[in-house]
Amino acid sequence: MVAIPLACAVSLAVPYLLLLDYSAPRFLLPGYALLALPLATLAVRAPLRLAAAVLGPLLALQLFSQYLVLRDEAAAAQDVNTRYRAAAAELHRLGVRPPCLVTGPRALPVGYAAGCASTQVAGNNRDTTVPALLRRARKVPTAVLVPEDRRAPRFARDWSRHPLPGTDWAARLAP
Repeated sequence: MVAIPLACAVSLAVPYLLLLDYSAPRFLLPGYALLALPLATLAVRAPLRLAAAVLGPLLALQLFSQYLVLRDEAAAAQDVNTRYRAAAAELHRLGVRPPCLVTGPRALPVGYAAGCASTQVAGNNRDTTVPALLRRARKVPTAVLVPEDRRAPRFARDWSRHPLPGTDWAARLAP
């Protein structure tokens, strides 16, 4: 009875733990649910001291591993947030101030930090066309964010290029 859920939990967890280069706690939820059955059986059938001796260290190990994940994720989120704010501050220094428009990768969080609207002409967040973007760029300060190792979109290749210190991006500013 205990062996089947345990084997299923392990078979569900192994691909996420060993084969992917990223993770999310939600990937392990089915494994946790399946492990609940053998652990409950152990807790009911084993003497209290044995259950505490086995389950206590397992719980402590789980809490410690979750703390490590939380610490790393919080540090990564802080780093990304710092880069967004650095990009927004540099855009302000370059004259891109509200009302303004930001487009390109990471336009949504950088635009929010800068107080600008954001828009996309491609991808799953596409909400405008290039001609509409160019019309709007004639009315408000507009920046296209471009990763430093990539070329600017065709419509912005002749716009002035400005590196955004503290980030891996450059901004192309509309004339």
